[in-house]
Amino acid sequence: MIGADVADKLFKMPLNPGMRVTITNKNNNASKEFTIAGILKKKNQNSLLEGMEIYTTHQALEDLLDIKKYTYSQILVTVEDPDSIEATSKKVEESLARLHKDEGYIVYMLKTWIEGFSQILTKVKFALGGIGAVSLAVGGVGIVVVTNS
Repeated sequence: MIGADVADKLFKMPLNPGMRVTITNKNNNASKEFTIAGILKKKNQNSLLEGMEIYTTHQALEDLLDIKKYTYSQILVTVEDPDSIEATSKKVEESLARLHKDEGYIVYMLKTWIEGFSQILTKVKFALGGIGAVSLAVGGVGIVVVTNS
């Protein structure tokens, strides 16, 4: 499976499902032929990498990169229904706990991160509002003192 931008822009000609492409790793000259199973539609999100996805099997990745063991830096999971975020997060965490017992990982929801950031911004807003109120009070006192002199 490949993203829409990979299909349209990365190769010399537009790619379609069923076409075969050969990808060569220039670091070790390993080549692997792939059949395009499908092309992912763009969702009109503002992600920089949307459309540049390439999904393949573990075995094909190992062959192409000439490695036997590799790790992931992150796994991104998206949901269609915002109400299912917590349930999906719990299922992902349970799966990781079952499959990767001795490995360190963190499961977090972007929703939680955004809520925390929102709380920080609210505190900053009130702090700046307080500083503005003190400034107005000091300025008002200064004007009253000057007009009475």
